[in-house]
Amino acid sequence: MRGVDDKETKVLAWLADKFQGYVAKLRELLNHEQPGIQVPALKLLLSLLLSETAGLSRVDKQYTFANSFFLDTLSAFLHAENLSSTTSKYFLDDFANKYHDLRYYTLKNVAKLSQGLAKEHTERFTSRVLDLLQGLDMPDSESEISTFLTGTWSPFGLDTFDVDNRKRDHKPAAQESVKHVAASLSGLRRAFGDSWVAFLKLSLSQEVFKRVLVIMYRSIIPHMSHPTHLMDFLTDSYNQGGVTSILALNGLFILITKHNLDYPDFYPKLYALLEKSVTHVKYRARFFRMLDLFLQSPLLPSYLVGAFMKRLSRLLLFAPPAGCMAILPMIYNLLLRHPSCAPLIHRAAEVQRPGAVLAVDPERETLTDPFNFEEKDPFKSNAMHSSLWELQAIKQHYCPAVAKFVRVFEEVFRMQPYTMEKFLDHSYETLIRTELRFMKEAPALKDELPKSLFPKDSPFSGWDFTSTEGDE
Repeated sequence: MRGVDDKETKVLAWLADKFQGYVAKLRELLNHEQPGIQVPALKLLLSLLLSETAGLSRVDKQYTFANSFFLDTLSAFLHAENLSSTTSKYFLDDFANKYHDLRYYTLKNVAKLSQGLAKEHTERFTSRVLDLLQGLDMPDSESEISTFLTGTWSPFGLDTFDVDNRKRDHKPAAQESVKHVAASLSGLRRAFGDSWVAFLKLSLSQEVFKRVLVIMYRSIIPHMSHPTHLMDFLTDSYNQGGVTSILALNGLFILITKHNLDYPDFYPKLYALLEKSVTHVKYRARFFRMLDLFLQSPLLPSYLVGAFMKRLSRLLLFAPPAGCMAILPMIYNLLLRHPSCAPLIHRAAEVQRPGAVLAVDPERETLTDPFNFEEKDPFKSNAMHSSLWELQAIKQHYCPAVAKFVRVFEEVFRMQPYTMEKFLDHSYETLIRTELRFMKEAPALKDELPKSLFPKDSPFSGWDFTSTEGDE
């Protein structure tokens, strides 16, 4: 009998070795140049995952997911240099977003892989992990968690689904089955949060960093069981300044308003973001939308609101027309909410003396503004000793829409606050279209083509439109 046992052990060892070689070859094929090879290899690996889970569960007499097998497969998937978008889409659409156990263990394993590569990883890996996490659909209730690739364990066998989504004939006794570990919404959200926290600790490229911030408030925070775990990441992002701070505003706003984040320096840093370039950036509308939300509280101190109003007014001198159209209604709304700041639009120039506002410089016979635009602290900016003279300056703005809007500050403040959404998405195109609607006739255009760039008596008179390569 001992000889028979030895032979059986050798056969089993040989089969195990061949199986491991087969699995290793399938994982190598995930890096094949042709997507037509990658997809069948991935499908075979996931069918073997089902069999591995069934075998482990029978041995352990309880449901046991073959996570070691799946972890190695997911690692090969994420590190494959030639992995195609078709294969990634196939994994998400046909498996991770269809079967809740695969989604749960995908999140768990992403956290493990990210922690294991905290110091050594490639930009390709972080970009692919972000694509995977962003592509996962998170349920909003436990009633949506119903389909599992590997099923639940019962004494009568393993209730499973094969990779073609055909349920096996066995029907376990409902009263003896154990609830799947991935069927808990709270557990799924914990895994989701852990995977994102581990991923965000990696060294991310600027492109990946911005992609995360763009989706943070919409796709990440709502599905985390403990959003405050993102506090350090968001505050560090906000402290960087520039576009990064603008993108971090949405997520930070949610933590402050819904999760009691205490951030004493928030408004000074928000004030410092109002640089000349903020009206030109790609995320201008997003920034001013958030700025309007943060300044809506009537409990803000007058000096702080006055500093924001003055700094916004100064930006009018550098902003494109679309930026002006976003700033002007915001200043108007702030004046309505905070009547104590009304003196800023009624002050006239005074002779220079302590406490004067727009003081007269006796040497230059010009006005000097006590407001310090370079000061990052709103309390030290001296804004409340100034006035919004910039509103008067842009009354002659070259854009008719801006010049017309600014005249509302000369009227009695009896209007309702403006709805900011109507002004945030303006561009040169929308402003031109608005003007064209009021034009009865097309403007006269010069039909004679110019023959040179400069007048004849100019030092550059030789610069003309004559071609040097022929008569034309």
